[in-house]
Amino acid sequence: MADVEKKARLSGEQTRVHEPAPASSASILPTTEKPQPPKPSLHPSFYVITWIGFSGGVILFNKWLLDTLGFKFPITLTAWHMLFATFMTQLLAKTTTLLDGRKTVKMTGKACMPVAVLLTTWAMGVSPPSLKTLGNVSFIVIGVVIASYGAIEFNLTGFMYQAGGITFEATRLVLVQRLLSSAEFKMDPLVSLYYFAPVCAVMNGVTALLIEIPKMSMQNVYDVGIFMLVANAMVAFLLNVSVVFLIGKTSSLVLTLCGILKDILLVAASMMIWGTPVTKTQFFGYSIALGGLLYYRLGAEQLKQYVGQAGRSWSEFGVQKPAMRKALIFALVLLTIFLLLGGLAPTYASAQTKNLKDMFSTGLGS
Repeated sequence: MADVEKKARLSGEQTRVHEPAPASSASILPTTEKPQPPKPSLHPSFYVITWIGFSGGVILFNKWLLDTLGFKFPITLTAWHMLFATFMTQLLAKTTTLLDGRKTVKMTGKACMPVAVLLTTWAMGVSPPSLKTLGNVSFIVIGVVIASYGAIEFNLTGFMYQAGGITFEATRLVLVQRLLSSAEFKMDPLVSLYYFAPVCAVMNGVTALLIEIPKMSMQNVYDVGIFMLVANAMVAFLLNVSVVFLIGKTSSLVLTLCGILKDILLVAASMMIWGTPVTKTQFFGYSIALGGLLYYRLGAEQLKQYVGQAGRSWSEFGVQKPAMRKALIFALVLLTIFLLLGGLAPTYASAQTKNLKDMFSTGLGS
């Protein structure tokens, strides 16, 4: 009798265990999500062209303000850039998602600078010494030295400022790398601008107050134009924004090649706008520097692969569009002739350069 009751009790417990739980209303109702339409994506070339435009535009714009328009206050201009960047990054942080990375402090990879960065990283123990790397980067520096030596309008003061800028920039990059080298701490350029711009604005502002502001008057600002200063700061800020999108949409290889193309375009623009003479020695030095840069960033094997791929793509392009290929070859020949004759720029472009300056000055002044 006891066995019968025990079996009945066990069977009742098993029945209760296997009884399905009452379904909630949430589980009964089907969860259907409306499919999101695919967002239109811009071609990477758009971001490349945008970055080249802003990067070269900032350099030419600064030269126009400091040299052509006679605003001889570079520290004040830099402080103004940082103050404007501080305002804009704070505004973007509150109105967009571009600066959400500041919550996790993520940082994208940065390209190494020349020998100054290598020596600083070795001295601070950030990276182990490598004679091969030193040799590759020194090859690039030799090309730059040759190009600088061949400059007709060489300026020792400007060269010393550039050397000091390279030293401080190398130290800054190494310090940032040392502080934020772990995997969980990474920061994109716009987020770094969000943090560094206020500090840089204060430091440059104090320096400008001590050195430049006593010599400066509001007439200097009015001569340049408030609109020009705001436009200059906006272009400098948009450069930092374009870097974020370029890194996100392309690769480091594309960024490197774009930097080379940007430098070539800057040399050509300087020749056309300011009539800057370029000698054969400078072309030789630039060629060494650009070749060394490609070898340093890609390596021999990868460089061979890209050259082979480029050759095959060029052949296929010639088969598919022979007329376009001939037009490109003709354009490259004309560009080469123009660059080789750049040393005659002051002779054949002086009048055009003066007219171009007068046109810009008249248009911007009005």
